[in-house]
Amino acid sequence: MRYLLAALAAVLVTLAIPAPSHAARGAVRLEAPTRHVSHVRITYVQPARANRVWVEFNTGSLWSLRVCPAEDSSNCYWDARKQGNGHGRSFATIKGKTYYR
Repeated sequence: MRYLLAALAAVLVTLAIPAPSHAARGAVRLEAPTRHVSHVRITYVQPARANRVWVEFNTGSLWSLRVCPAEDSSNCYWDARKQGNGHGRSFATIKGKTYYR
């Protein structure tokens, strides 16, 4: 009986907390935030494989994002130095929110 209740509790927790890969199409959280800050910003970006980058935030969270095909794309990273006209600010858009570097 205890095993059945534990299994049921695990299923309920899984359903209540959506996985990051399902929460934002194209964006996968690799590490959860470890600290609270008043203003979230990008602190580090590293190229990954297959048109993706790893983006680290000042909260300690780490995301795997695809490179934006256009500046108004969602759930991706826009590198202002390498894309578009080469001017402006780099940013990541995750679940409708934009975070600047």
